[in-house]
Amino acid sequence: GIVDKQAPSLGHRGNERRHPFGTSWGFSWRTIGAVIMVHGDERGLVLPPRIAPIHVVVVPIWRTVEERAAVEAAIAPVEAALRAQAVFGDQRISVRVDRRDDVTPGYKFNDWELRGVPIRLEVGPRDVAARAIVVAERLPAMDGTGAKESVSVDHLPADVAARLGKPITSPAA
Repeated sequence: GIVDKQAPSLGHRGNERRHPFGTSWGFSWRTIGAVIMVHGDERGLVLPPRIAPIHVVVVPIWRTVEERAAVEAAIAPVEAALRAQAVFGDQRISVRVDRRDDVTPGYKFNDWELRGVPIRLEVGPRDVAARAIVVAERLPAMDGTGAKESVSVDHLPADVAARLGKPITSPAA
């Protein structure tokens, strides 16, 4: 048809004519910008759990080699239990353990807040002894509370799944 004759084309191997194609980054970059504008606050990005690539980050806290070994031993079963926990239907919880030893725990807390991870778990020697883990929640994002709560290791997977599944609300005007 007439459209074929006017459409630009390029020579290809064997003198075959093919139509060029291109992509536009405009839509994708603007969409990412809108997500950042809508889901961010003065402390960084706050991704809704359904679109967050990492749902939970575990930050081990230790001072000595012995404390590190005890904390790492306590984290392993928690990490496995969280990865096995279903959320949003059949999706599994995405977990990352931040084992960097060249930065402080406070640096790690800030780093993961800036990246928009919805839930941070803090595990130190006292938490291991108490069989509890501190849960720091970035949701709901808009109220800026950054609430922390100590949760029993036995109830942690269900608690985290419930926190990830709760609806995000805006603050009252």
